[in-house]
Amino acid sequence: MPNGFIYERELKKLLEDKGFFVVRSAGSFTVDLIAIKMNRNPIAFEIKSSCNETYYLNTRAKTQIKEMKRLETFGIEPVFAVRFKGKGSKKKWVFLKLDSVRSKIMYGRDSNFIL
Repeated sequence: MPNGFIYERELKKLLEDKGFFVVRSAGSFTVDLIAIKMNRNPIAFEIKSSCNETYYLNTRAKTQIKEMKRLETFGIEPVFAVRFKGKGSKKKWVFLKLDSVRSKIMYGRDSNFIL
């Protein structure tokens, strides 16, 4: 089972526990999850992971971010989520609005989106 699938399921559960209805996009080309909750705009998540405390955007991720920006036109809030595996069993997530995504994302310093 690929790592991406594991973290998509982990975030899906986290969102469902917060009252969201969540749909996973199989073979995601632009977004991995869509989360919907009453009285809130839908949220589209693109999920990445890193074994280190820093995630560096590759060319594919930069392209996905550009494509995700189009979702704002339809009232969908695009969010870039990074799951830092790190050492130990802590689950470390960083959630960023697209205008805050830089080529380097660091755990503990970056995060500006609240679920």
